[in-house]
Amino acid sequence: MINTEEMNIYLRSLLPDRDMLLAGLEEEAEQEEIPILQPEVAQLLETLISIHQSARVLEIGTAIGYSTIRLAKAVSLRQGEVVTIELQEELRYRALENFHKASVSHLITSLGGDAREVIPTQLAGREKTFDLIFVDAAKGQYLEFFKLCLPLLAPGGLFVADNVLYKGWVVPGSIFPRRKKTLVVRLRHLLKLMTNHPAFNSTLLPIGDGVLVSYYNGNGVEIK
Repeated sequence: MINTEEMNIYLRSLLPDRDMLLAGLEEEAEQEEIPILQPEVAQLLETLISIHQSARVLEIGTAIGYSTIRLAKAVSLRQGEVVTIELQEELRYRALENFHKASVSHLITSLGGDAREVIPTQLAGREKTFDLIFVDAAKGQYLEFFKLCLPLLAPGGLFVADNVLYKGWVVPGSIFPRRKKTLVVRLRHLLKLMTNHPAFNSTLLPIGDGVLVSYYNGNGVEIK
């Protein structure tokens, strides 16, 4: 499999130029070591939204709003909306400022708090479902996020999760820090579940740190 640093640099050189705000956020995140979506993964999301014609998107993990802005611009052609959840209030407020600078505030609903609490209290039970759910938050909680999000995902919708290969540590036989064992085991469980689940058609893409893309056929089978 070709996935070297040189190849990544080449792939990024082929991406469309980002505007000054997005380029600035990429630099800001790098300087402050804030994890944000890698540009090639953001481009993938925009492409998926265009192909899928997604209008309503749920994002778990806002950070400073880089990915949220790109999602909002992608759904704007369909007068869509993005609901995004961020645990850290400082990051959430920075994201709100960036939404304003990007002129996309009207397309975004920002919710603060732990997604495991926000989803059942503020989103569950609503009639409107989401066309695409994107998760880029605490990796060890992905399976829990998925279980909470499933009732919110429209039949024919997409579930997308970033960083699922996690430095390649999910590969059997990989050597990783002992403190990461629980996280790695949980990610492996998620990947096995999603790639074998009868309600989903899933694929793993080795771009960025690994992206899971799952199509939901609407068969609400119990998740264990």
